[in-house]
Amino acid sequence: MTQKPFIHLIKSPYHHYVFDVNTNSILRVSKELSEYLQAEQIGKAAPTLSQSAAQEMDSLKQNGYLKTKHPKKIENPQIRDVEYLLEYQLNMLTLQVTQQCNFRCSYCTYSTGDGIIQRGHSSKSMSIQTAKQAVDFFKKRVRHRSKINIGYYGGEPLIEWPLIKEVTKYAQKCLEGKELTFSMTTNATLLTEEMARFFTENHFSLLISLDGPKEIHDRSRRFAGNGEGTFETVIAKIEEMKRKVPGFQDILSFNSVIDPCNPSACISEFFRNMHTDARASTLNPPPGTSLVYPMEYLREMKKASLIGCLHHLGLVPNDKMDLFSTNQAGQIHMNMDHKMTLKELPDVCGHAGPCIPGLSRMFVDVQGNIFPCERCSETSGSMKIGHIAKGFDYDNIKKVMGIASLTEDSCKNYWALFKCDICAAQISEEKEFSAAGILSKCANVRNNAEENLRQVIAVSEVQKMAHTLRQGERS
Repeated sequence: MTQKPFIHLIKSPYHHYVFDVNTNSILRVSKELSEYLQAEQIGKAAPTLSQSAAQEMDSLKQNGYLKTKHPKKIENPQIRDVEYLLEYQLNMLTLQVTQQCNFRCSYCTYSTGDGIIQRGHSSKSMSIQTAKQAVDFFKKRVRHRSKINIGYYGGEPLIEWPLIKEVTKYAQKCLEGKELTFSMTTNATLLTEEMARFFTENHFSLLISLDGPKEIHDRSRRFAGNGEGTFETVIAKIEEMKRKVPGFQDILSFNSVIDPCNPSACISEFFRNMHTDARASTLNPPPGTSLVYPMEYLREMKKASLIGCLHHLGLVPNDKMDLFSTNQAGQIHMNMDHKMTLKELPDVCGHAGPCIPGLSRMFVDVQGNIFPCERCSETSGSMKIGHIAKGFDYDNIKKVMGIASLTEDSCKNYWALFKCDICAAQISEEKEFSAAGILSKCANVRNNAEENLRQVIAVSEVQKMAHTLRQGERS
């Protein structure tokens, strides 16, 4: 039986394309060749090619495209280097200084925590001894790094302000000689002038949770004690600190959790008027549920994608970008950067999702347990990768990195293998990972991978159109 090329076919409004998996390349092809390859892929009798289309296919094959090779084994190639990287090259330490929070946000994973999929809010806080021990653990494992970061996380981290202040000074002394910065995710309601000055003077960046204008923000973000909206307090604190503390504005950025049912235009306008960096993250629905995407939201996202494409090409200036088009431009830039071409697929490879657990964002909970990052379930034994008193658990780390081996047969034939972003945190269960958990995410991954390819194609087509228009103007 003749093997089929390992490809994926895409059609834009203007042209036909082949994504060649072996070389990680996007190739423009004729409609006739595209239809021939499509018939071949689905097992139908392929039509006879015209001479020009046959020559087109021969040319592609002679240039190394349309190969039939699939990987023979699915394995994360970084596993062999994991012990060196985690013992010498940690990048960031995130300290969960408290599990308390003065907010009860309706969509917060800890507000809906059931103690099985995720913990709930609690009164637990990190001791100063545990925090300093975590810094010492980090210090021993950044020997080959020059730039490092320590982040404070909660709950609401400002509840533990005295600890944050002491640990920051301790870390600066311990890690002298490194380019050390600090970061914090906070709701800002507990900010004082003393805190703001300290953060401004000690190389902090603050990511403030703010969902948009009052009517949108207060719908989800409410005080724990009385259930009242928090918008007025957050804004008042920010404006007060900006007035009193020179440079405070410069260390601020905002994170907006987006519910697609909310009007995106007024959220964009709100952050444009804030005159500071903002980023958007889509709401994570409770387990067993899914989001509803209204047509208005989908239209706005398509518009944002187009503007992001034009911005990437230098055709839309920064001052014309809003929250959503800026997000899309960032995604497009990342997609264009990931266009590395290959000669062919290696015999052994892994999908793109699993990180090296703990390397980029090592997360230490209030009790000193280590997790790959702050997004992981703290109740999942499969995601715990060590303890600051005992070191890393390399057996479990290798399990986290090797989740694709559970679905090896499917992954070998998966055109989006290198674009698959399924990470262990998305599929972690109480004790073990499962093939079913991975496969349940595949449809969404394929959709996202195809959308990313379409963005790259759109950038290429617009670029060629702009070039043609310029050539016409010159002539």
